[in-house]
Amino acid sequence: MAAGDDVYREAQARLHRILGSYLSMYAWKSGADCVVIQREELLEFLELTRMKNVRVDWIKEDLKHLFRYAKTTVYSDSGNYAELYLSRTKFPKGICDEPLKTEQRIEKFKAHGLKLVDVSLPSEHELVSKMALILTGIGNM
Repeated sequence: MAAGDDVYREAQARLHRILGSYLSMYAWKSGADCVVIQREELLEFLELTRMKNVRVDWIKEDLKHLFRYAKTTVYSDSGNYAELYLSRTKFPKGICDEPLKTEQRIEKFKAHGLKLVDVSLPSEHELVSKMALILTGIGNM
């Protein structure tokens, strides 16, 4: 990578780790094993209108220390990712293979004994503010 690419990648890795901290706390507070983020939610959080699948791979890699397992579902027409599933526990075999609505997949996870929560993301500014308040003991989730 060129120097500019390295700087960009490190800045994005930092943002991903902040997001991961929020998601892990959200999951813990909700008593969940897994979280799902809709494509639109993630694009809005990252302030992007489009995103290559490689960016999702970066997120998976950057959050591996918090969510060991990660899967995506894809839109059948475009092949772009539709949802990002992050989990502390191993996914049941084939759970993300068939086309389902998010609510149906959440029920499927539940049937396998895993609690999955669909996360709505605040803006980066709101997320960082919220995390700072929580870490200082002033705020809560």
